Amino acid sequence: MTKNISDDMPEKEVNRAAKILKQMAKSRTCTSFNLGEGSEESRDINSLETVHSCNEEIRACFRKEEALRYTQPETAFSYTTVDGHKSNIAPLKSLVRDAAARLPRGVGTRDDVCVLARDSQFIVEEISDSQLSKAVKGGLNRLHYEDDPCVKYDRGRLQWIYLHRDREESNFEEESRAINSPETIYPCSEEIRACFRREEALRYAQPNKAFSYTAVDGKKVVVAPLKKRGGKLFKRICHYDILRSNNPPFFTLHCLVRDAAARLPGGVGTRDDVCVLVRDSQFIVEDISDSQLRKAVKGGLDRLHYEDDPCVKYEKERHQWTYLHGDRKVENFEDEST
Repeated sequence: MTKNISDDMPEKEVNRAAKILKQMAKSRTCTSFNLGEGSEESRDINSLETVHSCNEEIRACFRKEEALRYTQPETAFSYTTVDGHKSNIAPLKSLVRDAAARLPRGVGTRDDVCVLARDSQFIVEEISDSQLSKAVKGGLNRLHYEDDPCVKYDRGRLQWIYLHRDREESNFEEESRAINSPETIYPCSEEIRACFRREEALRYAQPNKAFSYTAVDGKKVVVAPLKKRGGKLFKRICHYDILRSNNPPFFTLHCLVRDAAARLPGGVGTRDDVCVLVRDSQFIVEDISDSQLRKAVKGGLDRLHYEDDPCVKYEKERHQWTYLHGDRKVENFEDEST
């Protein structure tokens, strides 16, 4: 795998790379298609017959753009396609989407997408053609069935069409603000994790009081007390296979999942997002598998959802969980307990 060299590439270098691509497209050095000789028929078809493997210079240009793109994964980005045009893609998406966005004129076969997917610096170089073709097929099908699909399949021509080619970056920014949540959450940095663990230790030092956490987007959000006044505990959910043995007396899976849900950016995220934030806890077994964690988090979210005063709810249309206590204050929980 090639080292990510985004720190060494100013934006002007990426612009220079885009100019090189345009020049090479016009001189037939990147594909078999000559932009200056396209007939009306070829423009109607709006596609190359096939995409050839990119040469090292084009691949290097793409990798510079790719590295720059993933330094700010939460924002839309404009790639240079192999025919020299600019094509915008939505925030936080996939290898397959990046490849589809770079199709010349936004049209190509699945094999064409496979060719461009191999340009990525994040793909295993020795992957076989059959393995890659199978993975790309699954990726294209998932993109096709999204609420706002970026690709569609033309059965008549046996080709895939990239639908976001003419969108502006500002359109994606408006959509992301409307959804108010990224599609996925990356693991927190060591600094953010250390900050959370300090808050977590303080929170469980006074389990009978509501507590205010700092969410990953920097906002303050309140979680309910661990036990009611008079010493009566909330219902305990035990998952000893994922929790450390030396945890505070009142710490349970119930608490672990609720704390993670409260820290979701914008109060919204998928179950996998909750799993990512759960791993920040100092009270969880570090070597737990992803499948074990998903199973435990699923059970925790379901139980929180069916409480008398639920702190989460599931949105079936977006397949996301919403934290419902985001606008509450510490005083609200104190009033309820009196």
